[in-house]
Amino acid sequence: MPTLVVSHTLNADHWKDSWKESGPGSRRSMFRDAGVTSFRLFQSPQEPGHTGLILEAEDLDRFFAFTANEESVAKMAEHGIDFDSVRILTEIDMPDAD
Repeated sequence: MPTLVVSHTLNADHWKDSWKESGPGSRRSMFRDAGVTSFRLFQSPQEPGHTGLILEAEDLDRFFAFTANEESVAKMAEHGIDFDSVRILTEIDMPDAD
């Protein structure tokens, strides 16, 4: 299962609170609907607006389609995400040592 690291800057208080919600339309529900099976949240102690996630996704194409759909884009804007700051890293195979 692919592991992803996502970082971005945003309105930290609103974003963090959005993860408390559960049920239809919640952040947790949206990510699960996109095939994300686990997520861990991170926040810089020095810069609370710099946040990140470690995600496990069943399917990368499904995850990237989710990040581009209108509902996701609207939620990101609602949470004050700076779109230019979003970085998504995918896990790669470790090269063999010589």
